[in-house]
Amino acid sequence: MLPDEELEAELFQLTTSVLENSGYRQYEISNYALPGSESRHNMAYWMGSDYLGLGPSAFSTIGTRRWRNIRETGIYTDSTIEGKTAVDFTEEVPVETKLKERAAFGMRTILGLPFVASTAWENELSDFERQGLVKKTSDRWLLTDQGKLLADSVAEIFV
Repeated sequence: MLPDEELEAELFQLTTSVLENSGYRQYEISNYALPGSESRHNMAYWMGSDYLGLGPSAFSTIGTRRWRNIRETGIYTDSTIEGKTAVDFTEEVPVETKLKERAAFGMRTILGLPFVASTAWENELSDFERQGLVKKTSDRWLLTDQGKLLADSVAEIFV
């Protein structure tokens, strides 16, 4: 079965409309919440802050160290009960990579990307602005409604 992109876009816009009319705010492409009830964990992830993930397959990042817990629930549970590490993957993330991730994920949020963090992509963002996918505020770039439908295409410039 192939996706119907027009139908998906229509349903995405309908979802946004229904939720916003019910008092929810779209604070990230696929996340809505009542104002003040946004997921702090998810925002930390998208903004490049430190976060701790708990449970099987959960990722955590502290500084430039990132790790993932064991994926299989039974093995994860046994390891934690036995006092063994539940970590099955760890990496050092270069600062440059963290900046790129922050830019790509930040653009997906209502906070967008501050101008001071966007200089490396100024030309590409200006092109997206001419195409109506991003807009400038007084101090940052944000996705437009059309840009939210094509957020992955915008994010590609950062990686």
